Amino acid sequence: MDAATEKAEPEASTPTPTPSAPAKAPGASEPLSGCTCAACMPMQMVHHPAGDLSQAEKKKKKKKRYVAPQPDKHTFATQQTFLESLTPIPVESVNEANRKCPICWKPYGEAPDPGFDNSEAPVKLQCDHVFGDKCLRHTFAIAGTSTIAIRPLTFCPNSRGVLLGEKLIGYALLNKQHHQNDVEMFSNMLEESYRPEQGSTHFGDYWWPVIQQLQRGTHNMSGITLLDNAIILDRKPRKVPRTAVKEMPNLPPGYEVYLAEASSSSLEVGQNVPPSWTYAYGMMGFVPPPGFPHHHHHHHHNHVSTVPSSSFSSIPPPTAPSTAASSTAVPSTTVPPPAAPSTAVPLSVIPPPFPTTPQLPKSCPFPNAPPFPSAPPFPNASPFVTVNSPTNPVAEPPPPAPEASGPSGTWGDALGQPTHLDQLIAMKTKLKEKMGNGAGKLSEKEIQQIMVEKYALQQQALKSANDRKRLSDIQQQALDAQKQMKLDCIRTLSLELARIYSEYQSHIDPAEEHRQEAHEIQERPRFMPTSITVHESDINNTSHKVNPLDRHLSLMFGDGEDIDDDDDDNDSNSNDQNEKQLNKLTLIITRNVCTSCCTIKDDEVATLKPPETLWWQNDRKVPDDCPVCHKVLFHKDGRSFLQFSMPLPDHGVDDTEDDENM
Repeated sequence: MDAATEKAEPEASTPTPTPSAPAKAPGASEPLSGCTCAACMPMQMVHHPAGDLSQAEKKKKKKKRYVAPQPDKHTFATQQTFLESLTPIPVESVNEANRKCPICWKPYGEAPDPGFDNSEAPVKLQCDHVFGDKCLRHTFAIAGTSTIAIRPLTFCPNSRGVLLGEKLIGYALLNKQHHQNDVEMFSNMLEESYRPEQGSTHFGDYWWPVIQQLQRGTHNMSGITLLDNAIILDRKPRKVPRTAVKEMPNLPPGYEVYLAEASSSSLEVGQNVPPSWTYAYGMMGFVPPPGFPHHHHHHHHNHVSTVPSSSFSSIPPPTAPSTAASSTAVPSTTVPPPAAPSTAVPLSVIPPPFPTTPQLPKSCPFPNAPPFPSAPPFPNASPFVTVNSPTNPVAEPPPPAPEASGPSGTWGDALGQPTHLDQLIAMKTKLKEKMGNGAGKLSEKEIQQIMVEKYALQQQALKSANDRKRLSDIQQQALDAQKQMKLDCIRTLSLELARIYSEYQSHIDPAEEHRQEAHEIQERPRFMPTSITVHESDINNTSHKVNPLDRHLSLMFGDGEDIDDDDDDNDSNSNDQNEKQLNKLTLIITRNVCTSCCTIKDDEVATLKPPETLWWQNDRKVPDDCPVCHKVLFHKDGRSFLQFSMPLPDHGVDDTEDDENM
């Protein structure tokens, strides 16, 4: 073989270079077998999870966060200003392909249809989109107002006033001789209405549900006025001391009641105060002022404190009397009395010869060591009083002094308290069995331990009994409050019934022997609650604005929801239907007198006129943006737009693909 052949063979054995595959990013997943079919791809995803993707691929998968269109400096301030700016433009200035209204598809400049005013003129918005002028004015029209007239109680034939007057006259003819005045007579009538089958008999099918509704929710009312289609409830004004408002301007709701109650009292520091005041402080997160009595709760004793209650921190510890019987005083569950001048040694210095309670710290190496003064041996005991010594037998501990009644927890907490009587009975039974079996005399240590356990169980049973007594007191207070609320309602309502009875007597003709009987209205009243606030500036106003009642009407009657707003006939039908629905309502109007910014005298409150009309803005959803691009066109309710954007937190959202997504 020649040299030329030898040189040619290595060149022939050299493989032919092939085009190299494109380089992949580091960390990119590669197919296990190089196959990209549907059967092999799931296996590749198992071996290459999403966490192995490179930063470039992660960034590519991120999407832009959607941000709703925001107003700008060209946005109209009010809806009315936007409607006034809708000026038509020439049809020739609009592109030929867009010379139809996108809402109604009516060609611009075309004559209206016979009997309709639906011709459209082009109007260009700030976003350069063009619509018909009538469609824009209809779409962005300001919502109208609804008005309901409050009818006074009249005595026309078959009216609601005649129904009530006849019932009052009939009851008075049978019972007037048994009462001193009309108010007392109608108070008895209201009391009798609670008996079975007496309510509808006394007041009729329409007025008896009204009386029930008034007796259910007329707390803290100063007056009731019955009208033909409404009931006026005058709420008592809440007056807050000016000094309290000055010192605490941001009072929580309802706190002014306790301030007014406290300011009207003449209690001194240290006296028993109503528990509602102290309870209100704890529930609302306020710290009681210095000297304000503090009612402990059972869950507060879990915290060991070296100082007694702040209300009694200035009281010195009591001293032991000179008699020997007082050295075995029982742990007190009440506040210790003030110290009397004496030269005796304080009780807290005398160490007991046995462990006080099972609450002794486990780390104490001396079981007979005296207790720490900072840890009371029992939940309600004073740190300055020791327990009885079992070596000095004494009589059973007397019941604790009556404490100030007040809420000490929820009902569930009080009901869940164990009585520990079963443990005490089991311990006594075990002791009798051991003594009866002739096991011999117990050692002093065993007797001492039994006495300690017995005393601890007795104290726990006594505490459970006190908790049950507090629970019964709370229940009694709730029943008394409910009874007082009922009496207040009857007293206020009987005054109104006496007024209606007097007016009806003057209306009817006494000489007429055969009066036409009133026909019962079988339809029960449909109550609609609302409220108004009377200010000093509009104290003589009889027309008041209330919150929208449209949604309440749709929920109550269940019709009129699928009416098309674009049809004028349907709009008129809807108005007629709403008027019929409003006539079926019985409004319960709570009238409040402003006390925050106005000063209205009591005689002016007593002479307030009943409202004649109530009106509200219709709860119609009006858009504020362009129907195509959703650019904000005007501010709703006149709210101004803040000319700065709030920074949004970055949650892996990237803005690099704006051009791709737009």
